[in-house]
Amino acid sequence: MTSETIYHGSSLIVEKPSLEFSSNVNDFGRGFYCTQNPDLAREWACGCGKSGYLNKYTLHPAGLDILTIPDSDIGTLTWVALLIQYRKFRINSQLMKDGIDWLDDRFHVNLANYDVVVAPRSDESYFSFVRAFLSGEIALPQLTAALKLDATNKEYVLLSESAVNRLEFESFAPAASSVFYPKRKNRDYKLRKKFVEKVLIKTKDNSKKPWYYISDIVEQEVTARDLLVR
Repeated sequence: MTSETIYHGSSLIVEKPSLEFSSNVNDFGRGFYCTQNPDLAREWACGCGKSGYLNKYTLHPAGLDILTIPDSDIGTLTWVALLIQYRKFRINSQLMKDGIDWLDDRFHVNLANYDVVVAPRSDESYFSFVRAFLSGEIALPQLTAALKLDATNKEYVLLSESAVNRLEFESFAPAASSVFYPKRKNRDYKLRKKFVEKVLIKTKDNSKKPWYYISDIVEQEVTARDLLVR
């Protein structure tokens, strides 16, 4: 992996990133969260409705252990299993509990083995799609398709001090809440609209993939190997 330009949105100018103030209940737990999309980072900076800053870095990843979540059904289930570890889910059915237990058991990844994870970001809209999958409302191919609706919605999460130390601060720029807070809301609206228009119309009849719901995954004891051989 060559050097990458990545961005971090914050209420502060962050010349020296640190894991010290990171929360354990983010998508992948404690880490320094970045993106290759500067506008997305500006939206993060204004997430509370106040103006912030876009911080620009160069990441020098040589020697780092990097987990990149693949764009596939296996990748989707791995991503969900990671969210299960770190995000808070309100479990409202036995189906959801069984699904969470199965994914945590069979698709679990120990992030302690990695310095960086590159994966879709679970913002409000994507988290609602994950809940719909775990509740049995949508099938696995639909959730995988949803993750492809916005190719820019990727985050680079630096998990270790080794990774943070490979960041070279380049510059900062203001992020105005009057511009980027509405853009954040509009991004969420457009994504949910796309989901209805492009994903929910996908059906088992026009899909070439196995049409697994979470109940099928649990009852048929589906593993990553099963998805590979199909």
